[in-house]
Amino acid sequence: MPKKVTKSVKSVKVFKAKKVYAGFFSRFGAFTIDFAFLNFLNFIFNPFFENNPIVIFISTILFFSYFAILTKIYGATFGKMLFGLKVLDADKEKPVSLTQSFSRAIFYIPSFIFFGLGILNIFFGGEKRRAWHDHLAHTVVVGGAFNKPRALLIFSLAFIINIIFSLASLGGAFIEYRSIYFETSRNSNYRNERSYRDFLDSHSVKENSINLKDLGFDFTDSLNALVALDCPNNLFSYSAGSGTIIDPSGVILTNAHVLNSPAAVCRVGFTNDITKKPDFIYHAELMNLDNGRSAFDQKLDLALLKITSTIDGNHKIPSKFGVIKNFGESDILKNNDSIYVAGYPSFGNNKVTFTEGVVSGRLGKDLIKVSAKIDEGNSGGAAFNEAGEFIGVPTFVFSGPAAGVGYILGNSTINDWLTKIQN
Repeated sequence: MPKKVTKSVKSVKVFKAKKVYAGFFSRFGAFTIDFAFLNFLNFIFNPFFENNPIVIFISTILFFSYFAILTKIYGATFGKMLFGLKVLDADKEKPVSLTQSFSRAIFYIPSFIFFGLGILNIFFGGEKRRAWHDHLAHTVVVGGAFNKPRALLIFSLAFIINIIFSLASLGGAFIEYRSIYFETSRNSNYRNERSYRDFLDSHSVKENSINLKDLGFDFTDSLNALVALDCPNNLFSYSAGSGTIIDPSGVILTNAHVLNSPAAVCRVGFTNDITKKPDFIYHAELMNLDNGRSAFDQKLDLALLKITSTIDGNHKIPSKFGVIKNFGESDILKNNDSIYVAGYPSFGNNKVTFTEGVVSGRLGKDLIKVSAKIDEGNSGGAAFNEAGEFIGVPTFVFSGPAAGVGYILGNSTINDWLTKIQN
């Protein structure tokens, strides 16, 4: 009988691989990529970073949905995928539930308050390195193998994209002053013409307009020729100012710094009621002169625009526009002669302001110093003498210690310039 052979089999212990919990830098890299992707999506749907409640609401929903949906379906966002990260349930260490994925996305808010203290908690979150939103949603983030060169390259590009979008967005939120000779009337930089006007409306200041009934002349015709201008500086910022129609074909006289660039296409706003804001109806561009000369002069700070089209199909360009009818002579103005300045200020609900003052001096042969308040945004508007005759263009105003001192470019200089460029 064959001998029965028995083999002794050693028992083999099976070790479960220990999970590696993601550290701060890999998670920061993943979030940077995700944020750049969201910035890009936001730019596609909102190229001017328009700041109104509807846009803010849609952007917020997009932000939370991106993190919540991808985390539920794939366990990771695009950024986390590139860094080999995955979000799991903290106890079972299995894929997260739908409730957890949405909770985790919403709980980003407490993690980012106090200068991102909740994110820095990853450094001190114990063995599992959990941020505040991980604790609140009961999740952990584990790491795995990934292509380091590719992840670092995409992270670098994403970091640059975020810097660009942040600068573009923040740059549009502040008001800067543009210098022509000295400090000029404000050249607003905000995200687009509509949100810019809304922003200014929310920052109204006390107006000092005089009662037009007290004037010794009728301002009605001049009001019809006075326009508000919104002109883009670039993709993310706009300038605001005023202008005066000097020809029935729709030629507008204004300051060059209102346009900022000869290539600007400006929106033109009208009103025939000083109690109402201007209605932006037309587009205007720098006027093309038949002799090839430029209608844009930075030295004198003058420009001529021509109304070329309507903003929408609800209006038509009329055969004739209202124009300034009465012209005076700025050269004969003397100290203490009455001066009136009209325009659309950047503050004060953007309605026409009409301020009174006197001639108080001159700067060279071109500029007339006046005590009449030149509101920010009145640049390019109109100045009148006591007979209601047009005598110049409000051009710049001092700020700081010299606030309230303004200068008008006299119409004698303007007439010389117009003759020069047209001949």
